[in-house]
Amino acid sequence: MRPHNLLLPILALATLAACSHAKPTANQDSATVVADHLVAQGNDVGAASIYAHALEENPKDVAAHRGLAALYELHGNYAEAESHYAAAVKIAPDDAEALRGDARSLLHLGRAVEARDAYQKVLENDRHDVKALNGIGITEDFLGQYDAAAGHFQKALDEDKGNLTTLSNFGHSYVLAGQYDKAITLLEPHARDKAAPPALRQNLAEAYGMTGKLPDAERLSRMDLKADEVKRNMAYYKSRRAKLAPAPTFVADLGSYPTSALAEVWQQRVREALNGEFAFATIAVTPEVKAIGGTPSFAISATGFANAAQLDAFCAKVRSSDLLCRASRGSP
Repeated sequence: MRPHNLLLPILALATLAACSHAKPTANQDSATVVADHLVAQGNDVGAASIYAHALEENPKDVAAHRGLAALYELHGNYAEAESHYAAAVKIAPDDAEALRGDARSLLHLGRAVEARDAYQKVLENDRHDVKALNGIGITEDFLGQYDAAAGHFQKALDEDKGNLTTLSNFGHSYVLAGQYDKAITLLEPHARDKAAPPALRQNLAEAYGMTGKLPDAERLSRMDLKADEVKRNMAYYKSRRAKLAPAPTFVADLGSYPTSALAEVWQQRVREALNGEFAFATIAVTPEVKAIGGTPSFAISATGFANAAQLDAFCAKVRSSDLLCRASRGSP
């Protein structure tokens, strides 16, 4: 598996977004203003207590729902975060902050199609929303819709030229799509920018590694990672490149997931989408090389195709249910 999974860039963005509370408005209860200040001071427990009390007093307090959701999101409880963001959206359907938060939480829960729809709602109200353009691009990457993702990342850059977060996400998208040369062209001019996030350099390092430029990949990796992490990444690049040559002739890549349980859920969704067709195909979950930090990943793939036409038909059927399917045609 890749040295950092798809959700890592999203985690960083979500944390920043969760902590960025809007300035108080005339409609915002003073209690939630106090809670927002407590969050800024790092007193999450005190803030959560105030938000919860505000909701007891007024269950339709949008700011309290958003604030409590942001804390849940920050601490990795995405189910509770989604519940409160969704409640805020139900009360205020056009609230961009709540819609974006709901989308982030939905994506963490594996509900990518719903996340994409939430981001789309934001963009229907404001097509210039750079955060939503980034978010929908990341979501489309998760769904394997790389061309659509590239379009949204480009629109985000058109709105905010040189935005380093957008550049990093765009480069990450190219890496996921296997377009390593495009990732290098996009990210290389910004690698030495002191304001560049570590993710930008590590996305570039991966593009270098996957094109055989291991010294460059190692040089960049050492700028942000520990020695054992650098070593693990270098081993991954070598292993991945070695696997590319003898790859099976026809394979359907159905995505990689952080846990075996989540992979098995998506494996079952693929089978349900096929509705009994392509019974000859073997759909398997395979553990792969551990990602940075020791988190294992699990890939789903389908084999058993006799020709490219079978593979393409299989992927078309899977994609019709908004599931990821990428056709891989290796040398015979």
